[in-house]
Amino acid sequence: MKKQKEHKHMGKRIVLGAMFLILAAVCITIYQNTTIVVSNYLVESEKITSDFDGYQILQLTDLHSTTQSMVEKTVAIVNEQKPDLIVITGDLIDSTVYNKELQAYNAGESGEIPGTRMLQMLEQIKEVAPIYFIYGNHEMMLLDDPQNNSFKVALEEMGVQILNINNATITKGNTSINLLGIQDPATLYKDTTYAYVDSTESRVKMMLNEVTDGVDTHNFTILLSHRPEYFEVYQEYDIDLALTGHAHGGEFRIPFIGGIYAPNQGYFPTYDKGVYESDNFKMIVGVGIGNSKIPVRIFNTPEIVVVTLKTK
Repeated sequence: MKKQKEHKHMGKRIVLGAMFLILAAVCITIYQNTTIVVSNYLVESEKITSDFDGYQILQLTDLHSTTQSMVEKTVAIVNEQKPDLIVITGDLIDSTVYNKELQAYNAGESGEIPGTRMLQMLEQIKEVAPIYFIYGNHEMMLLDDPQNNSFKVALEEMGVQILNINNATITKGNTSINLLGIQDPATLYKDTTYAYVDSTESRVKMMLNEVTDGVDTHNFTILLSHRPEYFEVYQEYDIDLALTGHAHGGEFRIPFIGGIYAPNQGYFPTYDKGVYESDNFKMIVGVGIGNSKIPVRIFNTPEIVVVTLKTK
């Protein structure tokens, strides 16, 4: 009888212990999916002049039409950080959400244009710093009406600069840095120049050839690109820093190992989060803020990246 009671007590302790672990895991997951961390990176280069020493670039990526709560947290962080420049490296919208909003708008069931929540977020941060944006694969939804799309027009009217296959010069004092932008290659399926090229890598190289042509390589050069898997391609060009997203940190992360799965990289992706380097070239992969097909992250807290430039 005594042994039976001991076994029962042991069984209860095991069950209670398992329940506690499950509850703790659920609480941690909820917390991690409703919190945004700021990841700070220091990038040093001899090309960075004293004018840009300490210059801060805030990167948002993969918002995927995120919740109102996460929008409010994003706005608060951006206003607190007060960066010199804001860049958005794709997937500001989520194709599924956007499509539903578009259908409701076209049917007269909603007076708000598709992507209104994202537009409201940008309205609240546009005075902090200039904003540059490139299309991710989910912005493919905007290409059905590439010129007059209501979301794109609203972005441009509020001063967001769309840097698809284009470049800009950022000047401070007497010196400048180059800002290059290429859109996700999947969004070029209707483009008369790029559509005939089946390989996404070939499309990426064509875009890079275009945006680097004539650029002053003496200036520190930053590339905005959605996809990190083309790291080896980017390093072939006169680019010092690439800011990317798309991988969502591997969705689920195993501590000390890394991400489980990333789009276009498959299982255990090589480029999922953080800094990757080769010689004088660096690439930073942001894990993003929102979720898409996989609605939850595990050990993978949503993130805003802040890059500080420093003279070497």
